[in-house]
Amino acid sequence: FDLAVALPPVADGRATVRGRAAASFIDVRDGERTVMRVERAEATGVDVDWPRRVAVRDLTLQRPWVLLERDQGGALTLRALLSPRAPDGSGPGASALSASAPIRPLPASNGGSTIPITVDHLVVADGGARTVDHRVAPPIALDTQRLTGRIDGLSTDPSAKPARLDMTGR
Repeated sequence: FDLAVALPPVADGRATVRGRAAASFIDVRDGERTVMRVERAEATGVDVDWPRRVAVRDLTLQRPWVLLERDQGGALTLRALLSPRAPDGSGPGASALSASAPIRPLPASNGGSTIPITVDHLVVADGGARTVDHRVAPPIALDTQRLTGRIDGLSTDPSAKPARLDMTGR
């Protein structure tokens, strides 16, 4: 990490972060299996104005892999896993989640909407994915390898323009 962090008094509920960050050997699990992993991730131009927005100029993912799974009801299971959660009935001072604790979505912090996250340029190098669809009969699975490419203008902001995707794989 090479970050400048400004934390005003806690009562303000704000923070700013600027700089760059990198991490290696990231493994996201759902309790039973890996659902995402990245050998190395590097972000430059990190610009966070919490709780208003999170922006990254360049994000490079080396050897990422993701499990994209649709359940019988048509929902993407990864989306539910990555949603903010807390033990049911917990307050701000709650301790870590236990595997058996009931979970509920956390309330949004800015008037009912989520914090927009934007990535100007996302580069994927030697990635992979497993797509599983339980909604169709019989269920199908498709493995994609050697994913390499770029996504420009990626954003969770509903008012953002569509992202541009240029990806190849096998």
